[in-house]
Amino acid sequence: MSGLRLLDQSVRARWGVKGRGALDWLAAHGAPVPGTNNAASRLADGTLLVRLAPSEVLVLATSPQGVSAIGRAIETLPAEGEAFCYPVPRRDSHAWFVVAGASGAALFRKLCGVDLLPERFADGRVAQTSVARLAAIVVRDDVAGELRYHLLADSASAEYLWECLLDGTTEFHLHVD
Repeated sequence: MSGLRLLDQSVRARWGVKGRGALDWLAAHGAPVPGTNNAASRLADGTLLVRLAPSEVLVLATSPQGVSAIGRAIETLPAEGEAFCYPVPRRDSHAWFVVAGASGAALFRKLCGVDLLPERFADGRVAQTSVARLAAIVVRDDVAGELRYHLLADSASAEYLWECLLDGTTEFHLHVD
């Protein structure tokens, strides 16, 4: 099997928006989201928009600088919302790991009941599932031809999930970032 990299991205910025006006609010701020649930798309600045439901979007700042124009706009949203769109502080609630490399799907096969093989789980797809017995969000987001999955789960269980990922990699050539 080919190599595998694990990256802890939990220090990077991430946001969420919810509400019946969330998709319209994002589009009005230059961030059109995918047309279907459980799909992801990338903005020009590298921001990843992850549509979880008709009224919920996760926003990940994936650029090396960790900046996001739409993220900055979300930060200005009042807690009581605007145009039926409400901010959700995902940085406080979700740990964020990346599993990258050709063996990524094989690792998930050990920890997750959903088949994440590239031929079944296309780039830009999202699974809201269980990974290592934790509720998790898995987003396939290939970069420069490299198979890559974003994994988000409850931040209170971050250490447990990281240990499960490490334990699952024993037969792979692993590089941890």
